[in-house]
Amino acid sequence: MKINYTINLIQIKRLAFPVVNFLKNKTSIDLLLALKKFCFFTVVPIVLFSSAVFGQVNERLTKYVDPFIGTGGHGHTFPGAVVPFGMVQLSPDQIQNSWDYCSGYHYPDKKIIGFSHTHLSGTGGSDYMDIRLQPTIKKVIDIDSMYEGRNTGHQFADNIKSFSEIAAPGYYAVTFEKSNIKTELTTTARTGFSKFTFADGEQNIALDLCYFPGEPTASMIHIENDTLITGYLFSKGWATNQKVFYAIHLSAPIVSFTLSQKGIPVRPSSNQIKGNYLLALLHFKSDQKSVMTKVSISSVSIDGAINNLAAEINHWNFDAIRSQADSAWEKELSHIQIESANEKKKKIFYTAYYHNSIAPSLYSDFDGQFRAENDTVYTAKNFNYYTVFSLWDTYRATHPFYTLVAPNKVSDFVQTMLMHYQINGMLPVWTLAGNETWGMHGNHSIPVITDAYFKGIKGIDIALATKAVKATLAVNYKSMADYNKLGFVPCDRQLDGAGISLEYYYDDWCAAQLFKVNGNKSDYNFYLKRSLKFPMQYNPKYGLMQPRKADGSFLEPFSKIGMGSKYGFTEGNAWQYSFSVQHNINGLVQLFGGKKMFAKKLDSLFSLQNTVNPGEVLDITGVIGLYAHGNEPCHHIPYLYNYVGQPWKSQKVIKLICDSLYTDQRDGLCGNDDCGQVSAWYLFSSMGFYPVNPASGIYDLGTPAFEKLSICLDNGKKFTVVAKGLTDKKFYVSKAILNGKELNHPFINHADILRGGELIFVMSDKPNRLLWSGK
Repeated sequence: MKINYTINLIQIKRLAFPVVNFLKNKTSIDLLLALKKFCFFTVVPIVLFSSAVFGQVNERLTKYVDPFIGTGGHGHTFPGAVVPFGMVQLSPDQIQNSWDYCSGYHYPDKKIIGFSHTHLSGTGGSDYMDIRLQPTIKKVIDIDSMYEGRNTGHQFADNIKSFSEIAAPGYYAVTFEKSNIKTELTTTARTGFSKFTFADGEQNIALDLCYFPGEPTASMIHIENDTLITGYLFSKGWATNQKVFYAIHLSAPIVSFTLSQKGIPVRPSSNQIKGNYLLALLHFKSDQKSVMTKVSISSVSIDGAINNLAAEINHWNFDAIRSQADSAWEKELSHIQIESANEKKKKIFYTAYYHNSIAPSLYSDFDGQFRAENDTVYTAKNFNYYTVFSLWDTYRATHPFYTLVAPNKVSDFVQTMLMHYQINGMLPVWTLAGNETWGMHGNHSIPVITDAYFKGIKGIDIALATKAVKATLAVNYKSMADYNKLGFVPCDRQLDGAGISLEYYYDDWCAAQLFKVNGNKSDYNFYLKRSLKFPMQYNPKYGLMQPRKADGSFLEPFSKIGMGSKYGFTEGNAWQYSFSVQHNINGLVQLFGGKKMFAKKLDSLFSLQNTVNPGEVLDITGVIGLYAHGNEPCHHIPYLYNYVGQPWKSQKVIKLICDSLYTDQRDGLCGNDDCGQVSAWYLFSSMGFYPVNPASGIYDLGTPAFEKLSICLDNGKKFTVVAKGLTDKKFYVSKAILNGKELNHPFINHADILRGGELIFVMSDKPNRLLWSGK
């Protein structure tokens, strides 16, 4: 009731100050919000978390996070402000000049066209960048070509970033060289908080609904009074039905404004404009030092956006919200504590942790409501609903990492997937803004749900989960009907059929595990049997997986290294995908002719001369031989030497990848981060283990990167990894000891970690060729 009452106060303010008279009646809406200050704190207390929540540490971990890592090269990350898994990602935007601007920002570019409130982190496609604000000293904006081509956008010649650009967890700041305007950004979960400090001269802010990757379908700007602007922006792009409602509260009253559509100003007496390619230029008194904005968004309604703001920020203390955001990140990062003198590696690690905790993004409002792709508003009860599930990538390591450090979030993620099924009749494939984008192939919600269930994540309705899995596997998505009939996806009906088949085999295995525990023997047997049909894609003539046609014949001519769908594999080639049988590696070893032949095939993958054309498929980056670390189907491969008695080769390759493909520089990610998966690989590998089969609860041992690392678990226990004798040259494992018992195999279980204890690696500068060799 307190929140509803506060909304009513806001509504009274909206009604009491019609715009035709608002210049005569200047009363800040935040005076009314302040009346309910203490009520707000009873509803949403601001808790400044100490890193001591999970154990005593002597330093703040947020100092090791550099959001600029990945903003250069092909990382596709953004440097702006966000809290863990937040709805708002408030970050600078630049004109989309190439593929490397997918996040809205590419470090080498110095031009900034504004600061919008939604962004994607590390994706291979571009969307979002909604509700953009831009401070300017110009009285009139140059709007030539503003609406005729979204690839140009309008530009402010004075807004060239200086070298004072700063980024930290939950905070971003930049000062423009010519105008000397300083912009500072921070956020709560659903609200972006901006502070624009003007050195002198005119003080104006543009609200830009013109330039973003999607195509606008409807939008509105409503100047409700001198401190409140509301509206919406509907668009279609990667997300075909994206609806963003917004509420903007201003710390200072507007003295005048200009509204325009397609560059044409509307009549001066109008306070509202609807249409596409809209812009508002807001003018403020020049005798104040700064103007602050609080922008809340909602997929449901304008009132939903106002509700979100009322629930999260009821004051104008920018530094307090910045501190709150930093503390939220400190709490998140404190699940893992590192003792090491290597400051550079700690920076890479905690930045990877940061990037891995941006998506999935909160989608439901404070009251639990959200808008689905079918344009119906639903309510998530007793959990938060999320979006931005890049599952083709993140099922591999990102989601398994959450099961260690954020099990409560995993519960929300799985409940989101199951509610998505209840709404759409199918589990998510790649969701964005509540929409199914069908961005990639596979049904990889299934391994995420399977992994979560068997790790004991709470809140999973197993009956609903198995029902959702079975229904999803029955949907004819990307030639599933052919797959059901033939046991593989024919490449003459689906170009990348070989790669899709291998993804489906793994999903079938995961589905079978759920059916088994639910007592459904017939479905268990059916899907397990189908998961073991991967040899149908193998051609012994070449010793590789090869695309097949509907008549059963293999595709000829066949290119072993050809990249992309026309060669049968999505964003990869036959060499890379031939090892994509995570659920039955021992069977794959036998298919390749036994351990010696399999080891030789792995040697060839990492050592053959690189004949890959990086330009043929943009996502093929981070190449070592024919191995491409910048794309996810390769990520488990370095650990496969464990299965043929040569773990020291895994250790050598893992060390090479960690040292050469991850740095603390702007281009420190070898490929686009894909919502955290590239970062998650580093997180696991630095800890000394990795989930080769991410739904099995088993981790493969590799080589640790730190002398001592502790995972502080939600059950109050701690699992510590110690690397005795570790140096840059001593990266080989001579033996491993779990809780005082020497391991005779290169594996540990998730249950081992949850029980707490200690895993000790004894390190050497020489490979132990007898370790776990089977001899």
